[in-house]
Amino acid sequence: MPQQRQLSHKDKLFILNSWLNFRNGKREEDIGMEAALEMYSIYPEIKDIFTIYRDARMKHLTDKEMIRTHSQQVASVVDKCVMRMDDAHAFAMIAVDEGSVHIKIQERFMRCYVDCYIREIKKYSKLKWSRANQMAWEVFFDTIVVNMKNGWDHRTSVIALPPGPTRPKKKGIGSFTKKSRSKTNH
Repeated sequence: MPQQRQLSHKDKLFILNSWLNFRNGKREEDIGMEAALEMYSIYPEIKDIFTIYRDARMKHLTDKEMIRTHSQQVASVVDKCVMRMDDAHAFAMIAVDEGSVHIKIQERFMRCYVDCYIREIKKYSKLKWSRANQMAWEVFFDTIVVNMKNGWDHRTSVIALPPGPTRPKKKGIGSFTKKSRSKTNH
């Protein structure tokens, strides 16, 4: 990814204000739902990545508690990053940590979601929106995506290590199972 521009103080202020307007203008459980549903309708192939949604028709996706839960988790990460824009390290670590718990970060699908999410923020923010403001949000989300990918890459490099002196062996499930069985037999 090419070197991206830094957010100015004015950019950060716009992001903060538009996020607060957006967040305060919607019910908490609905934040991000429109973005997720729009993404699945525009890019139905993305739905196939998430096995739980694979067979669901679009009209039934709104009933899926997992979409609502995931939308709330995304909103929480965005909220934390917005509130920590002035602390680059804290901002990056939030996204790195989030990336480390994902199965795989596919930037092209993340970009689709970001585009839908920015449209939802714009729709509800009630602030004047310019091309510069749009770019600020894109830089903000691109920074999150890059750091999430770094977290996923780090996680997979750690997972790929064989058991050895640098990483302790995990205890097998067998010993837990034997204890459980012996307790139930007595």
